[in-house]
Amino acid sequence: MEKQGNFVEAEIAQNRINELKNQLNTKMQEQLKSRHLNEKLELEENHVQEFNQFNKDWEEKEGKFKSQAEQQQETIKQKQDEILTTETEKFEKTLPKNPKPSVELLNLRKIQANLAKQKNYSEAHKVQSKIKQIEEEESQRWMKEKAHKVTIMQTKLYKKFENEQNAFEKKVSSAFEQIRKQKALELEKMLQKYQNAKKEMESKHINELKEIHKKPYSPKRPQSKSSPMKNSKIHNSSGENQQNI
Repeated sequence: MEKQGNFVEAEIAQNRINELKNQLNTKMQEQLKSRHLNEKLELEENHVQEFNQFNKDWEEKEGKFKSQAEQQQETIKQKQDEILTTETEKFEKTLPKNPKPSVELLNLRKIQANLAKQKNYSEAHKVQSKIKQIEEEESQRWMKEKAHKVTIMQTKLYKKFENEQNAFEKKVSSAFEQIRKQKALELEKMLQKYQNAKKEMESKHINELKEIHKKPYSPKRPQSKSSPMKNSKIHNSSGENQQNI
């Protein structure tokens, strides 16, 4: 057009070309932003899935640990109950069934025997009644004393059991704290990995957008290439002309 002097039409054509270029660049930017958004959403979705799976795995791990700790604690409790029963029975066997007679009771028994020998049955009966009363009192006193001795023995065992329970709970607490620290460490690594991927993606997106603004789309004009078949015909035609000449 320029060679033919149609400058107005050339300007219109050039403006149309620029307009199409702008439209194409705008479309490319929109497509790029759309792809960027999809990549961000995919990254976020993958992160959420990984985070949810992380929580699920650690909930199972913590639940399994607590369940095992409870089972071990129950086993310890059962063993302690068995020990308490066995030790109590053994201790009770070491105690006399009946109390040791008091001096008063021994004297009354001698008096009763002498009165019986003297055939003083009336007085002997009175002494016998007194003996039964003292025996009952001493028996009850012995039962209380024996129960007290058993209680003291059991209290020592309870203290021992309590120390064992405290040591076990301390051990469990320490182990669970290690699990929590490991969980926190792995969570920090996972979040850091996500932040690194996010920063890398954002940097990549910024560079891609800069690249589009820096180098707007400009289509190359296709260069006409002669077909080998066409060239062959031309050469053949030339040869024929030369022969004719």
